[in-house]
Amino acid sequence: MSLQVQGLWKTYQQAQSQIEVLRGLDLSVPTGKTAAILGQSGSGKSTLLSLLAGLDEGDRGSIEINGVLLNPLSVEEKTRFRSAHIGIVFQQFHLIPHLTALENVALSLEIQGRLPNREIDGQARDYLARVQLSGRLGHYPSQLSGGEAQRVALARALIAKPSLILADEPSGSLDLATGELVIDLLFDLIRKEGSSLVLVTHNPDVAARCDSRYVLRGGKCELSP
Repeated sequence: MSLQVQGLWKTYQQAQSQIEVLRGLDLSVPTGKTAAILGQSGSGKSTLLSLLAGLDEGDRGSIEINGVLLNPLSVEEKTRFRSAHIGIVFQQFHLIPHLTALENVALSLEIQGRLPNREIDGQARDYLARVQLSGRLGHYPSQLSGGEAQRVALARALIAKPSLILADEPSGSLDLATGELVIDLLFDLIRKEGSSLVLVTHNPDVAARCDSRYVLRGGKCELSP
């Protein structure tokens, strides 16, 4: 799924002043390609991902995903589009605490309401196996390590076979070895699924694994070698 962002602006009101976070940002990610977004804390990386996911509204500019413009869509239409086409991996996992690992992953397909429960259960088990968690199906988030929780989040984001994955520092809260495992699994899964990826990271080694790298500076994405 191709991603095209043109002239994207986002301003926040703070007390009596306005803070321009994004200032005419352009970004292009072809179908099946991976792009890393680097930048200092507060540069607007997470804001950009929220806009790409349709979770927030830009002031002006356009976001087009596989030929569909997000801007004119209603909140309900964006929700349906996101459910069908976009997977999101957060730094802090955001698993539902009262659901098991299996139930957290299955929820993505249950929301779509397209498959019978038996098939959803089978697919959820398969994706947890892909992230090496077959032995943790019945565990709740509080019973999982940080690395295990993030792997559940990966399975949840990918089970619906989204065309675009948005990942916000997916290894940022993990120790080095666990973070490397999570990143390896992420790249392996998106390569097998043929998904596009926009990855926010502070880690230049992780960014180097992407097809293209951008630095978010001054509200714009600058292509990095």
